[in-house]
Amino acid sequence: MGAETLAIASLASTIIGTGVQAVGGMMGADARASEASYRAAIAQNNAKVSEQNARYAEASAAQRAEQQSMKTRAMVGEAVAAQASNGVDVNTGSALDVRASIAALGELSGLVIRNEGAREASNYRTQGAGYTASAGMYERAAADAEAGGAISAASTLLGGITSAGNMAIKDYQAGVFPKLAMR
Repeated sequence: MGAETLAIASLASTIIGTGVQAVGGMMGADARASEASYRAAIAQNNAKVSEQNARYAEASAAQRAEQQSMKTRAMVGEAVAAQASNGVDVNTGSALDVRASIAALGELSGLVIRNEGAREASNYRTQGAGYTASAGMYERAAADAEAGGAISAASTLLGGITSAGNMAIKDYQAGVFPKLAMR
């Protein structure tokens, strides 16, 4: 093999290697973008689940509070029956106060139940906000990976072309290639 053939093979190898490196960089960037998009989708789904859980917590608390209200009404009714069976005037004095206390404690229990449900729902919504923020971060990472891959590929191609050009100039100056006639 002559020097000219080796020089051409070296140039071709540099150009092909540059192309392969650029394509590989783009494929890697695409893979990173796909992974980030996948993670964003998971985070978005998790945010939806957190919102559903918050609604379930509120509905469950409302149901438990209603059950507490029914229990309270039953307790007030039992108190009236017990007072009346003992010959107490149920519409005056301490008999009325006892029933008012039972009702107030029942209402307080219902409020506590609703408060616990609201706190649980708030925790789920806070968790959902974190998932939403993560989804945004992953979406940004996907966009950055795609842009970075394109920039990296362009940089690789330019670097390879420059390297191949420099090699060709050196080989030409060294006399490996025949001098081209100037027109």
